[in-house]
Amino acid sequence: MKKPREQILRKEVTDLCKLLDEGGLEFLKHQAEILLHNARVEAMRNKALQTPPRAEAEKPAAAVQAAHPAVKETDRGVRIESSDQKFFNIHVGKNRIFFNRDELRSLAKICHASGGVSDGTTRLYRWFERERKDFLNDTGIERAGHPSLAELFEVIVHTYSVKDR
Repeated sequence: MKKPREQILRKEVTDLCKLLDEGGLEFLKHQAEILLHNARVEAMRNKALQTPPRAEAEKPAAAVQAAHPAVKETDRGVRIESSDQKFFNIHVGKNRIFFNRDELRSLAKICHASGGVSDGTTRLYRWFERERKDFLNDTGIERAGHPSLAELFEVIVHTYSVKDR
């Protein structure tokens, strides 16, 4: 049973949606996808914190997936690896895409210059379309509202800074 406040909010959002044009609905959908993705990631993190790390590491992939049905074999999140700060691999799920330092610096500038996640993911998507279409093709990202872009944005903002040179 839904809480009374939740019922009121759902009705208010539904009523507001009826007044929005297509662009507003697209924006709202994009925001909702990001919220849902972040909630799933948070739930997975909380569940992982409750599981002893050693026991999790010893389980085969099939057992891990059975224990965490929300995590698909291809959904391993977004992370960035670098061995020497000159070359970087951005991992999205099972995909690993190579970037050089200048490209990652461009991505960091885009993220830090944006007004937030929604603006940042739109800017990232445009950059990838223009400069690295292979990234979008390899990762299956077909729109700016893709949750992996939001996760990439967060990783970049919290890991890399922008230095003036």
